[in-house]
Amino acid sequence: MILISESCENVSKTTFANRDLFINPGNSQKLRKCIMTLERETELWKYHYDDIEDSERNIDLTYELKSENLSFSFMNFEPINNSEFEILELSELPFKKYELIEPITDGTGPILFNKEYGILALGNVMGPNLVCLPEKMDKEMVKRVSEKLFE
Repeated sequence: MILISESCENVSKTTFANRDLFINPGNSQKLRKCIMTLERETELWKYHYDDIEDSERNIDLTYELKSENLSFSFMNFEPINNSEFEILELSELPFKKYELIEPITDGTGPILFNKEYGILALGNVMGPNLVCLPEKMDKEMVKRVSEKLFE
């Protein structure tokens, strides 16, 4: 389900979409449901992934239109040159791979993302990786995205 609302006064637009989060894609995979909310403002887009069962697992991310950088959990990410790839079943825009601007040993990343879709996948060396797909996508798509995460 996708719902769009607009406000001319603040030059913002809000979009809602149901997403399935596949945590640790592979053998010990878990599935969580969330609602993605995208608030579009002139220079900054804000993505909220609200876990339906556990609000402590919510994810907030911002995208700066001018620089194309992402901010997630006090960390800043930039797109990697020549990392674009398409998955037309999910979005007409290509996805990009993002990595930390200032890498740290236990930092999150990479992130697969495009501004219309939001997070496609999120890697984490110290925690679970996740793949974020529309509801009822097949396991083959989960595998395909997981492979792209660490290519």
